[in-house]
Amino acid sequence: MKENTNAIKAPFEYEPMRQKRFVVEFDGLDIQSWRIQTVIRDKNKITLKILELIAFKDTIDIVSEHHHKKFNTTIAFLDPTGVTVREYTYIGCLVKKVVLCKLDMSSDDLITTDLEIIFDKCK
Repeated sequence: MKENTNAIKAPFEYEPMRQKRFVVEFDGLDIQSWRIQTVIRDKNKITLKILELIAFKDTIDIVSEHHHKKFNTTIAFLDPTGVTVREYTYIGCLVKKVVLCKLDMSSDDLITTDLEIIFDKCK
């Protein structure tokens, strides 16, 4: 029997990168990676939207504990099976800005906190 060379294999060698397939890890900042809702990467900064949870310490408290202490941040891009296909490590990170979300009695949206992080270099 001849092997079918047209059979679909997963993941594809040239699978497009998806926005929802990423993990953010902090070295020196106690924020769980699954709490990160969005990431905006810029030339000089990273902006993160972090979900606030009842049973966990608030992001503002975590940031206050690490005020003026540098940490590293890694953003890993994943394939469909969860394997890292690309990774960026931001060295010498500092939280520059914390923005708490608006509270609104007419909304059922999730409560989040935005962190703006500056860094020394990216590798």
